[in-house]
Parts: sequence; C-alpha cells; structure tokens
Amino acid sequence: MIYGLALAFICALQVEGLAKEAVVSEVKIYEGVPALWVNGKPSTGCMFWSGRVDSDKDIEVMCKAGIHLYNTGCSVDGDDPERGSDVLEGELKGLDAKIARIVRIDPDAKVLVRVGTRIPFTAWWILSHPEERVRCYNIASGAYEYADWASPSSPSWNAVMYNAVRKIVRHCEEKWPDRVLGYNPGACSSTENMYMYGNNIADFSPCHIKAFGHAAPDPMCFFAQSPFDFRRLLDPVSDRDAVAFRRFQSTAMAETVCRLARTVKDELGKMGRNKICGVFYGYMCRHVNDGGLLCDGHQAQDAVYSSPDVDFIAAPLDYSTRQLGGVAYAQCMPGAVAVRGKLYYAEEDSRLHLAHGQGNQTSGNEEESHWTILRNFFDSYSHGGA
Repeated sequence: MIYGLALAFICALQVEGLAKEAVVSEVKIYEGVPALWVNGKPSTGCMFWSGRVDSDKDIEVMCKAGIHLYNTGCSVDGDDPERGSDVLEGELKGLDAKIARIVRIDPDAKVLVRVGTRIPFTAWWILSHPEERVRCYNIASGAYEYADWASPSSPSWNAVMYNAVRKIVRHCEEKWPDRVLGYNPGACSSTENMYMYGNNIADFSPCHIKAFGHAAPDPMCFFAQSPFDFRRLLDPVSDRDAVAFRRFQSTAMAETVCRLARTVKDELGKMGRNKICGVFYGYMCRHVNDGGLLCDGHQAQDAVYSSPDVDFIAAPLDYSTRQLGGVAYAQCMPGAVAVRGKLYYAEEDSRLHLAHGQGNQTSGNEEESHWTILRNFFDSYSHGGA
C-alpha cells in the first residue's frame, strides 16, 4: 500500500509539472570563445525575440528553421493603484500564456525570460512616490523632467523590486523548469539599465542626489556653449564635482545591475538550478555626439563584467549606421566581454521592409532585408557572439 501511495504521489508531481527535468544552461568555452551550452551541449545561441509576436506563424517559421530558443518575458509594471501586488500575479499569468503558446507550436522550445523592473505597480507607485523617479535635465528644453521609471536609488523601489524578481524566478522554476533557459533582468528605461535615452543628463532625483552624498553639479557643465554640442571633455580639476557625479551615476547603475543578477542566481541556487543570467549593459560604441553617452550609466563595465552572477552581456547593434550602405557594429565591446568569459549577445532588431515606415527602417524590399540580416549576423559571428 505504501509503495502504491508513493507511486501515486510521484505521478501526481509529474502531472503538475513539478517533477520535470530542469534545463541546465551555462556559458563555457567552445572553439576558443565563450558559448552557450544547453543540457551539456554547445548551442549556436540563435534566439527569436517573441515578446511582441503577432501570429503563430512567426514561431512556426523559427521552429522550421531549427531555431528553438525564444526570448519573452514579463514586467513588474501595472496600471491599477488599488491592486498592489496582484498586478504581479496578472503579469505571471500573461507570461504563462506566452510560454504555453510557444511550447504548443514548438515542442523543443526553450525560453529566456526577460524581467522588466522599471517601476513596481506603475500607477500606484507613481502616486505614492513621485519624486523617486529618475529626474533628468533636458538640454533641449532647459528644464528638469521626471521619467516614468524609478531611480535605482529609490528606497521604495529597492524595498519591493528584488522580492518581485524572486517571485518571478520561483514561479517560472516551479511551472516551467524544463522550458525556461535562464533570465534577463533589467531596470530603468526599456529594461536596458539606462537612466534615460537622448540628450539628457540623469539622475537628479532627490533620493539619487542623497545617495551621491554631495550637491549635484550644474547640468550645463557637461556641455559646451552650443546646445547642439553634446560632447565635452571634463577637466579633472575644475570639473571634479561633475566627474565625481558621472562616476557615481555609473557605479550606482552597475550596483543595481549586479544586485538584480545576484537575486536571480541566489533564488536559482535555493532551488538547485543551474541556469544563465545576463543583462543589457556596456553601451559605449555609439555615434560620437550621442548625448546618451553622458546619461546611460554604462561606464562601470569592470564591475558588471567581473560579476560571477552575469553570464552574458546583451546589446543592440548600433542604430545610427544600420541603413543600406552602412555597417553593423556592437554598442558594447565584445572583446572585453569575451575576455571575462562572458557571452556576447547581439540584439538584432532592425526594422526591415515589412516595418511600413517605422523609425530606423533599414530596407525597402525582401532582398535588401536579406543582405541587412546577413551583414548584421556576420558582425556578431565575427566576435564569437550569438
């Protein structure tokens, strides 16, 4: 009788999905460069971002082509000021629906879960903590303005966000252990761990300045006289306050990135799981006059690339040169990533001929799209990336 009860219990676990064999993913050297390994075998790492997939056909095409890795995810954002943490439950249900859809079409699918942590439960949080959002100085308007995401120095954001990340990881590992490849957490703008896009200087929120420990410098010290000259070298003596502020900006963001990765790995460790975790970071190689270089907070690569909790570094290809006749190049430095034993993941999100006039459209017909994709693929491939 005891044997029968034990057998029934094991069967019940299998029915509930709790006894499924978990994916083992890691980054190890293959052919001289860091590469993705899945369940003990090297993988090309080629992945389809299906976060905005419009039809089953997209997944069917990838599956037919032999691509079985997908990237989708959830966010800790929400809209209802009364629901509080229930918003996270709704996000998890949405994530479950996405993964179930992918698996239904591709039985061999593995999913990298992107976790957005911009603001916890958006409307409620903004109403309660309006001054803990990233506060930028916009040189075009000459005014300070708040973004719709939390400052990494926000006490309330820090109090709830890492617990939310743990809940997401635990949910995925309990429900989809055999499907979830790993995790890609991110904070602030577009989960890319950036304070702000464009020609702004961030972050001047009260909580961030308090963490800085000194008075904030005049934002105009970062610019020359012309409002169109967005690049300026700072003097280490006369501009020492500005230098210290910019260094703090990147250090604070790097600490946030590393803590997000540590949270993911710690929760995985509690469940006995070995899976990859990576982040968007290191955006250095961009258009020389891009004001984002001043405010993205990505100038502390050593701390992030040295983290044992970060397995891969992701970055989109630079947007300013993708057009026909242009070139493909990484916004981060793939060599610096590889030498630390990390995998470089290039996000190829070019707007091709079916984009119908969207921004950054790079091709006008199918043939041009073919050559654009091939060019961009070889850029990643030549760096040993995925």
